Amino acid sequence: MGGAYDTVNNADSGVVFQNGFTRDQLQAAVGVYRTGNPWVLTIDPKLIGANGGVSSNYHVPNTTTGVWGYRPWIYGPHWFNADMSVNKSVPIREGIRFTLQAQLLNVFNHPTFGLWGLGATSLSFSQVTGTSQSQYRRIEFRANIEF
Repeated sequence: MGGAYDTVNNADSGVVFQNGFTRDQLQAAVGVYRTGNPWVLTIDPKLIGANGGVSSNYHVPNTTTGVWGYRPWIYGPHWFNADMSVNKSVPIREGIRFTLQAQLLNVFNHPTFGLWGLGATSLSFSQVTGTSQSQYRRIEFRANIEF
């Protein structure tokens, strides 16, 4: 997570936690929160201010020139993915057979959300409006004649 202020040699200087808030509390707040809007939040809504940005009760961008703030590394919501393969082989005659195969990637079509939009000055803090293209269900069929 960054603070969006380049105060140290044109590098993001991080954030400053407020009121005893810790990185562990921030990590515990990571999840998938459905709010009724067309997007989901990846951080508990109680940490988000009225303007849609990060609440200054918990942390603020570091704006002190030449001073490093804290740049916490946090892990995203649980990743769930299941793939399945179905194969059927039918003998046609001795030495020749027909094989039909189906491969289903992300068979349950479970979405996976990343931690985009975690800049402390962003007015869309923790909003995710889509998933990775690779996370859609894919079905592949193949037919072989083996001899």
